[in-house]
Amino acid sequence: MSIFDNFEKIKNSTKPENRLNLIVYYFYRPIGFLFASIVYNTKILPNHLTIFKYLLSIISLYLIGVSELNSINFSTGFILYFISDILDYADGSLARAKKLTSKFGRILDTASDHFFSSIFIFLITLKLQSEFHLYLMIIFLSLSWTQVYINTLLKLFKKNDNYRNQEQNFNTPIKKERYQNNFLKEVIKKVHFFNDLISNNLSLVILFIFILLDNLLIYLLFFFICKSFSIILNSILIIKNNITFLNTEDND
Repeated sequence: MSIFDNFEKIKNSTKPENRLNLIVYYFYRPIGFLFASIVYNTKILPNHLTIFKYLLSIISLYLIGVSELNSINFSTGFILYFISDILDYADGSLARAKKLTSKFGRILDTASDHFFSSIFIFLITLKLQSEFHLYLMIIFLSLSWTQVYINTLLKLFKKNDNYRNQEQNFNTPIKKERYQNNFLKEVIKKVHFFNDLISNNLSLVILFIFILLDNLLIYLLFFFICKSFSIILNSILIIKNNITFLNTEDND
């Protein structure tokens, strides 16, 4: 199979991405698909990419932690972290295309991604030396890990796999039918839409631009507020849509 054929196969085997996440949809995912399609016919397995991603993350976080903003070492660490972020889309796509996915793998991947991203945002926030931003970071990380915990419980204990089609995350919009003929709910829906549009696109690319413009403080303020709002709302939706997993009766 050619790289083009591999690309189409990998793309078709990957679940649709919310188009509100413009940078991920039009930039991260295509590059991740391309990388996965290049190694598809080799002996490289998804786990190999995952291990390589972890190594890059560790090296990049070290460079970011010991370097000053706008220094060469910081930029090098940032670029390495950006590459590891792209590999996150490549290993998952390759695993689905080769049918090598597992429930444990999905949980491990989610938890590890949040672990590294938490350290990353912690190190970036420390660069500001702002107590206010540290408090916002603590609130955000607490909410973020709460959502990871909820998702992990669902993946461990939900007995049928249909919940994956209902699972809510940072990129999941609110369904229209829940807000029909209700002005207040329509307003909430619009607020959620615009909040997601902003928070979903506060990516590493945008972050790097803000760092170059010496506006990291403004970026992190938007990041913590928008992400925290999305997490709270989406966590409520996760519980509401999957509340039956809490029942002890077998629904199969």
